[in-house]
Amino acid sequence: MSLLLALDTATQYAAIALSRPGQILAEFNWRSQRRHTAELAYLVDRLCTLQDVTPAEIQAIAVTIGPGSYTGVRIALSYAKGLIAVRPLPLMAIPTLDCLAYAAPLASGPVCAMVAAGRRRFCWAMYQKDGSDIQRQSDWGLNTLPEIVEQLTQPAYFIGELTADDAAFLQQQTQQVAGIIPPALAMRRGAVLAELGQQARQRGAMADPVTLSPIYLG
Repeated sequence: MSLLLALDTATQYAAIALSRPGQILAEFNWRSQRRHTAELAYLVDRLCTLQDVTPAEIQAIAVTIGPGSYTGVRIALSYAKGLIAVRPLPLMAIPTLDCLAYAAPLASGPVCAMVAAGRRRFCWAMYQKDGSDIQRQSDWGLNTLPEIVEQLTQPAYFIGELTADDAAFLQQQTQQVAGIIPPALAMRRGAVLAELGQQARQRGAMADPVTLSPIYLG
């Protein structure tokens, strides 16, 4: 069965996974401390070793394309394009925030997914969940947390790279904040990216590695 490699280095948090349709085989999720380049290839090899497969057995790749940090997004994308240059493979391009919104099982209403962008700003977007399906309901945004809250038209659940101070601020915004997804569920996971990649492949939503470019804000 088709073996898919998922790659996400969009922010200081990174994730990779191996999957087959309907099955997550293994994943690594970690805080990189800006060592993505040194860590990615090594951990992909480790992941393959754990599952007793070789990189040559990978038949598809899913990669996050931002929004996120300028350098971070490009590391996974460049690695994916390098693999495809050696051996043509289907490539699925998944927005970073889609991975967060998809993993918000406690949310029963609008979801605000966000990743840290520096200078106290966040890349963010609003999503609506319908069962296991997610639909983005807004354009990408780049704002501080108070600015994001001011733009909400109804209470939302927040998920993403929030510090304790960020969470404390949101907890005070009782009119606009329906809830905060806890950290254990808010970390971007390679398994989620792999699942979204498998779904995209089943839909035939493959990206052109030549023309594919990241989503950058600001």
